[in-house]
Amino acid sequence: MNKKYILPITFAIVLGLALFVSAVNPPSIPGETSKDIPGYGSITGNYIESSFKFMNGWNLVHGLPNPEWLSGGDIEASNIKAIYGFNPITQEYIRFYPQPEKNKLGSQNTRVDSMISATAFWVYIDSPTKYGEAEYWTLEPNEELNKQMVKGWNFVSFLPNYVGKSFNELKGNCDIQKLYWWQPRDQQFNNILSDKDRMEVLRYSENIGSGFLIKVPESCTLFTGSSGSPGVPNIPEIPNIKECTDSDGGTVIDVKGKTGYGSDLYNDVCFIRESATETTSTPECSGANCYLKEYHCDSQTGNAVSDDFLCSERGFTSCKQGACTN
Repeated sequence: MNKKYILPITFAIVLGLALFVSAVNPPSIPGETSKDIPGYGSITGNYIESSFKFMNGWNLVHGLPNPEWLSGGDIEASNIKAIYGFNPITQEYIRFYPQPEKNKLGSQNTRVDSMISATAFWVYIDSPTKYGEAEYWTLEPNEELNKQMVKGWNFVSFLPNYVGKSFNELKGNCDIQKLYWWQPRDQQFNNILSDKDRMEVLRYSENIGSGFLIKVPESCTLFTGSSGSPGVPNIPEIPNIKECTDSDGGTVIDVKGKTGYGSDLYNDVCFIRESATETTSTPECSGANCYLKEYHCDSQTGNAVSDDFLCSERGFTSCKQGACTN
């Protein structure tokens, strides 16, 4: 018997799951249902109706591989322009819609039903209303698979049993190195590594179904001491979380550096402070109002930040081409 299952913003972990798509579908077990995915065949299992608050752009949605699985609400199938799943074995995206790339699964022994019940799909929305809530059919979420972390990045759904838990309870036997929260309104992952932000995420029931991204150095399990063993997912290319890099290795004012994410970089730069609120960038300057704007990666947030240094106060006579110098 189908049941209603409300997931405001559902998001699941990407695991190395063995997958196999049979050309022949077995008879449905009583209480189960089969649904079609063009290009992949029929998927049999225990289906539930979920709800998701979509925003225009990319959404991470639990178990929605086909626009035709929508069952009602503000978003229509025609508003869905693309759906991608993730194959952890090959660590690449698989297009489910449009023009499904079934060939990317054929030789990988990957189970589509496992992807649907335990992973999130990138769903791109283009709707005149800009946002809206919609219902859709999906396989019931697999809470046990949701707890299993693999070495590297893991996508995790905020399930009902997470509410009110402490961060120490959540992490189980995992050494969590990175922790990001997906914000569909802003179309970005937010860094929530600080203790305060961790508690805010776990405190509220309205976060049920929304997603966060965990990076661990070894396979492990949330909420328990047992270990997991699936494969390793990568950070998605769309959208992309890029880690901050600094070519001069930090706050090194006598070396010009470039700081930022991928090709989006900030150059250390010399400037003249005209007043408390007015500055002018310059290739070279000297004297009491000659400063260096030095970019570096913040160790707490992972963001690119800058500090201003008066070169003359640091034992230098001038600033030239983005570095204090004599």
